Amino acid sequence: MSSLAEINTALAALQAGQATANQRLDTIQQDIQALRDEQEQSQQVFEGLHDEVQNVSRTVEKMDKISVLRMHNLTLSVGAPLTWPQDLKVKLPVGFPATPADLQQMTIPMCDGISTALGLPPFPPHASVEQRCERIIIHLGYLQLIPNINIEP
Repeated sequence: MSSLAEINTALAALQAGQATANQRLDTIQQDIQALRDEQEQSQQVFEGLHDEVQNVSRTVEKMDKISVLRMHNLTLSVGAPLTWPQDLKVKLPVGFPATPADLQQMTIPMCDGISTALGLPPFPPHASVEQRCERIIIHLGYLQLIPNINIEP
């Protein structure tokens, strides 16, 4: 009978070992799931950062293009032909300015159309024609047209 008792003891020890192994396996599976969750969150963060880097890259590229245009335009005389960005959002309005001097003679509708073509934010409703002209002139880099310029974002 002692062998039966030994078998029962051994069986109980095996069952206890199996229960411990099952608990460890559950813990490992929970850890694996936690790692998967962290990996998914990291992937989402990475994708968000990637999108942000792409946006910054596009902005830098756009600013680089407009900076070259502005440097060119800064050297133009008042009667020289205007240089416009190549990547306009829409076509320029009919009768758009041909020289830097013409920029100072724009009407409110002309300013609004050119602003849209340049992809600039809309003007406040109360903005005067002079304020609208000035924003476009500054954007294009014809700063020599504005005495006592006050550049604000």
